[in-house]
Amino acid sequence: MNSTTDPTPSTPTSIRIGLVVLDPFCRTLCRDEQRLHIEPKIFNVLWLMVHSPNQQVSREQLIQGIWQQRVVSDSVIHRVFSQLRKQFAILDDSQDYIQTIAKVGYRLVAKIEPIVPSTENNHRSTLSHDSADRGADELEDAALAAVGRAGHADDSTRTSDGKAPLFRPFWQYPAILLGLAFFSAAGYWLMTGANGSAETASASFVQQFPLTSHQGSETHISTDRSGQVQLYLQQSQSNQAVLWRHQAGQHQQLLPALEGLRFAMLSPDGTQAVLVTQTELPSETCQVLLATLNSTPIGLKTLLTCASDGHFRMQWRADSRGFYFRQRVDKTQPYSTFYMDLISGQPQQISLPAAYVTNGDIAAAPSPDHRQLAIAHYKTVTQTELQFWRVPSYQRQYSHQVDLAVRQLHWLDPDHLLLVTDKNVYRYNIPTQTHQLVLAEKNYINSLAVSESRWFVGLSEQNTDILRVTLPQSCEAGERQAAIAAAIPVVQSSKMDLLPRISPDGHSLAFLSDRMGVFSMWLKPLAADGQDLKLSEAALPSLPAEQHFLRFSWAPDSEQIVYSQGDALYVQRIGHSMPELLLPASAKAYSANWAADGHSVIFGSTQSGDWQLWQYQPANQQLKQLTTDGGYNGYLIGNRLIFSKFNQPGLYQKLLDSAKEELLLVDFSVTNWLNWQIVGDQLYYFKAGFGVMRYHLVTGRQECVFPEGSGFVDQYSVQGSYLYFVNAHQVQGDIYWLAPPIRD
Repeated sequence: MNSTTDPTPSTPTSIRIGLVVLDPFCRTLCRDEQRLHIEPKIFNVLWLMVHSPNQQVSREQLIQGIWQQRVVSDSVIHRVFSQLRKQFAILDDSQDYIQTIAKVGYRLVAKIEPIVPSTENNHRSTLSHDSADRGADELEDAALAAVGRAGHADDSTRTSDGKAPLFRPFWQYPAILLGLAFFSAAGYWLMTGANGSAETASASFVQQFPLTSHQGSETHISTDRSGQVQLYLQQSQSNQAVLWRHQAGQHQQLLPALEGLRFAMLSPDGTQAVLVTQTELPSETCQVLLATLNSTPIGLKTLLTCASDGHFRMQWRADSRGFYFRQRVDKTQPYSTFYMDLISGQPQQISLPAAYVTNGDIAAAPSPDHRQLAIAHYKTVTQTELQFWRVPSYQRQYSHQVDLAVRQLHWLDPDHLLLVTDKNVYRYNIPTQTHQLVLAEKNYINSLAVSESRWFVGLSEQNTDILRVTLPQSCEAGERQAAIAAAIPVVQSSKMDLLPRISPDGHSLAFLSDRMGVFSMWLKPLAADGQDLKLSEAALPSLPAEQHFLRFSWAPDSEQIVYSQGDALYVQRIGHSMPELLLPASAKAYSANWAADGHSVIFGSTQSGDWQLWQYQPANQQLKQLTTDGGYNGYLIGNRLIFSKFNQPGLYQKLLDSAKEELLLVDFSVTNWLNWQIVGDQLYYFKAGFGVMRYHLVTGRQECVFPEGSGFVDQYSVQGSYLYFVNAHQVQGDIYWLAPPIRD
């Protein structure tokens, strides 16, 4: 492996097409400072054309290389090329980039040439990535910062005289095995180094190959131990999940009549699968089923019921005789780990997290010999506790702490785990307590499956907008889509824009966005004439650590924002270069709001052992506990405290000089933990099945003012007669396979 200062020439990291640059690792087209993100399917088509002889593809090549021999209408193919032409035209309308050849196919007519980074650029990019990787958490996009290091050649790229070529002419290979061997939509990098930091040595680029290519999104990939059979879910455009089995290059739909499918995982021997089905409102039910796949018809057996508001996760035993899963009673309780023995048919509880813990157990994985069990337990936003338990006594032996937000867990071999975060996969060395980055993706890893011969990774891409609508809107069922259609775009990008918060004076919108690769806080001025989309947004100064689903609040003077991060409390003054620390991490602060007078901050905390509300006055640095019977998120108006609780529904109120509290609003779900707000004498909250509700604090009257509908996300902010809310587009994503990216 060459060092980053090795003057060996590099391979191309991007391709120039006419006046436009294609970055295959970030999946973008760019010119000068303008950058466009490409949908996965459109990128795959463009990448296939780049690799094809004369950059020309036929309909048959597209169906084989992109749609994998599935029946595809001409209109679907035409749409892809229409969108691709539009992308090029946005960046350069001076020439045609794609030519339609009658009865033949399509051709990329613009000149194509590789872009080879200099050694100096490679070295600089490496340092940039190393710095970013040390300070980032689970949403850190390692591949983006490492693009400049792709070119270092390993032994496999050297010529017969031992020298590396100037560049590998990968765009000249004949369709790369008929279009299948092109890079994945996200791409990834192999890296080495312990403790989550990449080495400053070179990284090797490894191909990923598409396994699926349906419309919509494919998720929940699982495989048998040999890697010959896979099971996955496809989310169709009608928002229905379809179960598919892949074997010997063929995709077969299973159980088409099964409704409400939410989860599927194939057993290691390939004969069984655990499925989870869930019905919607008003009668929510959740069931865990065992499917016998080698019988005709497929047999289904109910194993247990599950929490309808829980996210089911599990891992099979290597011998397929049982599985470990996490379960919780409802949103107010933490996840515990259970074991389901398929012979006895009885679940057994393994762990019992403290009741005040926010998330509890995240994932569990048994060792290959089933003598140990590893449990990933939530500690903080950026830290996970790895617990190791003895089997079958289920006695906890020891634990390690890692500075990663682990989402999935696999036991790879006796000494190593695989830790999966939002976009990265790490190999964890149990004896040395160190971890090594082995896979970094551009998009969210919804699932990872590991077999003896191959890895399979499911990638998802989601983008959201922030819209504005005038209140009230009708909440009648027949008028919901009309209400959504009446909304006006305020913030639009190809990324995730979340958590809108309007300043009290109505002049500014603060929100979170990952448009720079990681989540950061952004600010957008709002126009007096309502033409908000025309005004530009700007990122606020760097935060102490990356934010995600953070609760932040404007001060009444509209000049500062308070938020919590890593249990500490910060204030960001608009126009100042850096945030100011109000309280250290020992405060265990979360869900902070300014008091109505602007003199203090009200926040939830577990520093007393359970969730209670506290008040902090920056002027005199006084800290005071306000509740004793529970409190999570609250507003202080004069001497009146209105608040919600962490572990029970309902909205409460009390006077500061009284210990007595009373129930203000009964029909107030715990799903309103972070998204309710008070504007004047009106309280806004979300009610599932209805939408945004308005409760008048003086009269006690309540009404639905904006309906829940397709795409609506209950992250919103009210200012005057306007509601600003998040609207989600359909998730896109595919599944890829790759050789196990592990090197010693």
